[in-house]
Formats: sequence, structure tokens, C-alpha cells
Amino acid sequence: MNTAAIIISSLAMSQFAFLAAHFFLHYRNATGKLVAGFSLCTIAYLLNESVNTDNYTWVEIILGTMTTLAPFLLWLIASNLFVDEKKQHGVAWAALATCFIVDILGNVWLP
Repeated sequence: MNTAAIIISSLAMSQFAFLAAHFFLHYRNATGKLVAGFSLCTIAYLLNESVNTDNYTWVEIILGTMTTLAPFLLWLIASNLFVDEKKQHGVAWAALATCFIVDILGNVWLP
């Protein structure tokens, strides 16, 4: 990565860290926790893109797993804000668990 990309990524990570801290500390409801988690997943994505390692380490597996979690958290945020019925989505949780299992096994067995 060139210097400008590193600086811009670092600035974006700092802003997402402040966003996560703000929502986690000031909004103690479910939406605040989901936005804080989404911000942390976005930081993990930026770190995963900027860290270059030749082999799969546990750090890359954790960052990749958190990156995979970001779209699901975004869906949960939208569902929490805009859907009137507050029911649990069992199929969505099963799909997320399957996605994590496939992602982790793919990273461990097929580097």
C-alpha cells in the first residue's frame, strides 16, 4: 500500500473507533450495540486489507470472520430500526452460523 492509502485507512479507522465508543457508551439499547459492533467490523475490514501476511494466521482468521459479520450486522440494524415486529429470525441466525463455519474451515484447511 502506498503512503496516502495508509493515512486514509488510519483516519477512517480512528473515526470508526470514535463512532463505536460513542454508540456503545451513550446508546445502551440494542441499536447502539449493533452500530458499535458494525463499526468494529468495519475497522476489522480496513485492518484486514492493510495487513499483508503470506500464510493464514489467527489474526487474519479473526479479522476475516469479523469482516464477514459486517453485512449481517447492517441487516440487523436496519431490521431493528425499520421493522415493527420484533421477532427473532432463526433462519438468519442459522445462515450466519453456517457462513462462519464455512469461512473458518475454508481459511484453516484451504490457505
